[in-house]
Amino acid sequence: TIVWTGYANDISQCKQEESVLNESETKFRSFVENANDIIYSLSLDGTLNYVSPNWTEILGHKREAVIGKHFETFVHPDDISACCSFLQKVKSSKEKLSGIEYRIKHLKGHWCWHRSNAAPLMDQSGEVYSYTAIARDITEHKLMMQRMSHMAHHDTLTGLPNRASFTEHLNQAIILSQ
Repeated sequence: TIVWTGYANDISQCKQEESVLNESETKFRSFVENANDIIYSLSLDGTLNYVSPNWTEILGHKREAVIGKHFETFVHPDDISACCSFLQKVKSSKEKLSGIEYRIKHLKGHWCWHRSNAAPLMDQSGEVYSYTAIARDITEHKLMMQRMSHMAHHDTLTGLPNRASFTEHLNQAIILSQ
């Protein structure tokens, strides 16, 4: 006679939880990868760990060429110190911050304006180990603001400075002379 001994585990609940987790991950991945903005993450030293597919659509760089590079590789030299200060504030406050504006290089060589929000990612002991952020391309907005400023201070026919521009420069000169 053959005697079988053993045990059985009911893993149906485990499989159900795994299915729910996979579904949740699929939804989250779809959200991140189909967002209109660029979603990215940085290590504490500023290395890009993840960039959403919109990085390629908006800036032209392939994701594989970006991941593992320091953010300074892409940010305008005049904006690097402001970006570093912003990240330092996120790290020290351990809170999400918004509103940093900076220029970032497109693959074709021109500069695009972006506005980012960033949040710290913390380990179990409450220490910041990484950043996650969302960037929005605001280039068109910046160009429109520059055009509006030019229109406000220059004659539309001649392109020469107008009375508002003269008054502004005169007031600055008076303040400097005092």
